[in-house]
Amino acid sequence: RKFIVPPLMALVDEENNTDHLQSEAQKNKYANNSVPEGAAASASVQNSMLFKAPKIVSRFLKKKKKENNGHGQRSESVPEAESGAQNGAPKPRRSLSSSTSWTTSNNSTGLASHSARLERCREGDPPVPAAGAKTSQESAMLFKALCNQRWRVIGQSQDRVVAATDNNEIMIDRITSILEHRLSDVIRARQGARLASANGDSLNLLDGKERRQLHQYVSRIASLYRNVLYHSFEHASHVVISVNELIEMLRSNQGENVCNGTVNGTVNGTVNGTSNGDHQELDRDPGTVDLSLVGDPFAHFALLFAALVHDVDHYGMSNQILIDRKEKVAARYNNNAVAERNSLDIALRTLSDQDFDHIRTVIFPTVSDKVHFGKLLFDTILCTDIASKERMKMCKGRWEQLFEPSALADEQEQDKTQTIATGISRENCPGLMHALDLDENDIERYASFFASTHNRLLECVVMEHMVQVADVAHTMQGWENFIKWNYRLYKELMACFELNLAPDPTTNWYSGQIGFFDFYVIPLATRMDQCAVLGDNGKSLINFAKENKERWKREGERMSHIMACGVQDQEDEKLVLSKCFQSSRC
Repeated sequence: RKFIVPPLMALVDEENNTDHLQSEAQKNKYANNSVPEGAAASASVQNSMLFKAPKIVSRFLKKKKKENNGHGQRSESVPEAESGAQNGAPKPRRSLSSSTSWTTSNNSTGLASHSARLERCREGDPPVPAAGAKTSQESAMLFKALCNQRWRVIGQSQDRVVAATDNNEIMIDRITSILEHRLSDVIRARQGARLASANGDSLNLLDGKERRQLHQYVSRIASLYRNVLYHSFEHASHVVISVNELIEMLRSNQGENVCNGTVNGTVNGTVNGTSNGDHQELDRDPGTVDLSLVGDPFAHFALLFAALVHDVDHYGMSNQILIDRKEKVAARYNNNAVAERNSLDIALRTLSDQDFDHIRTVIFPTVSDKVHFGKLLFDTILCTDIASKERMKMCKGRWEQLFEPSALADEQEQDKTQTIATGISRENCPGLMHALDLDENDIERYASFFASTHNRLLECVVMEHMVQVADVAHTMQGWENFIKWNYRLYKELMACFELNLAPDPTTNWYSGQIGFFDFYVIPLATRMDQCAVLGDNGKSLINFAKENKERWKREGERMSHIMACGVQDQEDEKLVLSKCFQSSRC
């Protein structure tokens, strides 16, 4: 890109006698994605770029000829998060495996098609889907196919429609189809209509411009994910699809009541007790399952949105490393949940861009919806900071308050108006307040969203656990998913080790995975089951986690050796995984 893109820009400008196609921000973005320092550009990389050059020129020229001369050029908004080179983070480096790179995207979409899709989303363009976006009918079919996957084998099907992929365009289409369907359910609920079923015909209630903006938002978020080895956009895609499957479990556990809108407090067009922008708490007997969450499409959409953005701009290193290196991003968030707060701010700052004005209005048409949406995101994204002992203690404490027998026995004596510890304020999440255009008066007016009444506390607990389960879904799915993502995490930690940022994970990799199952994964699955919202599927999560643990105890030492050799020899990921699976069958 460093050597090929600028000449192409000049060639296109000369042909059309116009200014540069890209804004200064975009050109800097290309520069930041240049060949890593300290490593000469390989012949294969240069040849690949030269091979694609004619196609890139052709696409740019065709697009410029079709454009209306009266249209101005828009600049892609760039988050405030600094690049690694700017803030002292490690410079881009070589890939640990030939199938993955720190600096070069491995999706199959060229620069031109990505840039063209950004341009087509400008205000005033015809209301048609952006290039690569599915039609409404195609989106519905894709959503149905994604929902019909079994939890244990998500992404493992031979069917290319749902099979795991590293192609960004395919992942963007999948995520957009899920968000479109869930957001259409939000609209139905606001209108007091019957919610759609994943296996039935469902009308997409978003118009062309709203669908285009939603697709463009997912594309923008995808572009803001760094090309790290584990916390990548592909990981986000896997988490989104896993959350969607958990939502299907949650809804199917309650049967037709969900589709009829009778379990979520939806009466005469109200959702969650919200009518005309005023929040009303729904009374419920202590100790009962929070059926309002089961049938609450707004909470479902917020869960999926959180899954999409929860690791955006992740540096591929832990919060502790960012803090120890005194990175600017760590100082910005006072060394507290650094990566999670950064992702939250970037996601909402991007959503506040004028390019997404129509989809914002659909998501939160009232101030009440803004406050509720902001709180749901704050809770569900920050709870993924599982390395924070303090935050995990708070999450577990909220669960114990609701579900432990001793806590339930004393529930009548508890203060129901106690503020949940994750309340929003300008001090602890200024980016969220600014992006949603909220002030302290708005928070105070809708303080009921932050009061730990039984219903609000239960909503918070169940959603936290659903996101936490999906974030480590591979540990509770089939062996193939577990090994694949386990190896990617190992590679990311090895990358930190090679940069002298962390100890060698190889030493304790085998025993460490057993400890992770024993002290985090299995207890998490057990608490999720005891929330009693997933039915028998809750037990399945526990069983799958235990099966993976036992199999790892038998085969993990051999797997760890194969993984270590794969990184040392810079073997292709597919080759390493095939060795692992062949070894398992022996």
